Amino acid sequence: KDKVDSDKTLIRAALKGNLVCSNFNSAEIDALAGAMQFFVFAQGESVVQQGKMGSHFFIIHSGQFEVTVNDKVVNVMKKGLAFGEIALIHNSPRSASVRALVDGALWGVTRAAFRNVLKQLSSRNFNENRQFLEGVKIFELLTDAQKNIITNNLVVESFADGHNIVKEGEKGDVLYFIKQGKAKVCISGRGVVRKLGKGEYFGERALLYDEPRSASIISVGTTECVSIGRDNIHKVLGDLEHLLFRNVMIIALQCAPC
Repeated sequence: KDKVDSDKTLIRAALKGNLVCSNFNSAEIDALAGAMQFFVFAQGESVVQQGKMGSHFFIIHSGQFEVTVNDKVVNVMKKGLAFGEIALIHNSPRSASVRALVDGALWGVTRAAFRNVLKQLSSRNFNENRQFLEGVKIFELLTDAQKNIITNNLVVESFADGHNIVKEGEKGDVLYFIKQGKAKVCISGRGVVRKLGKGEYFGERALLYDEPRSASIISVGTTECVSIGRDNIHKVLGDLEHLLFRNVMIIALQCAPC
């Protein structure tokens, strides 16, 4: 299917409304929109499966699509919504399954095309993100070359007030750093247990111990984060990955009450 004007408007609006793609400039949005292909799904057909690696980023053209996590329905998505970017960004398995509730259609772009646009964004933001990295304690013992590679693999995400950046109990494959704004740490039955600000990070426990998220992190006001996935940390640091996690543990001990 060739894109008509209404399709192009739908795709651009969906990209601008997406947490990651909202950081793209006009040229990057046009490049991503131009690479979109049309996919048709019959009622009941699976689009993505939880635990499987992702190959596409999607925008809903028509129909309704059910989202399940561990076989529990958590959402129903409709026309104009984008999904599937997290698995492509961080090279992580799909965190949920999606299937068509009725006959429907999606616009989709491949992992390679999506990541190519991400690289353009990363290049534009390199100096700003590199300077931010200098103020993050867990990277203090890394060399300038290692910090440069980390910077090239950071992903910028903007969250509106009250957004669940991570949810307690979910599998965690991503380490987040607050670049601007604030967030609150919430634990079931205890409420807000801590507040986070610029330069602080979260998600390290899930990476260190390969356990589900121990708390929910909710944005307070507009919050901008940079993040890096488990696979990218290993790819960038290789055998030096232990240095990063050693720094995390040292800082945690320093901050703990006697």
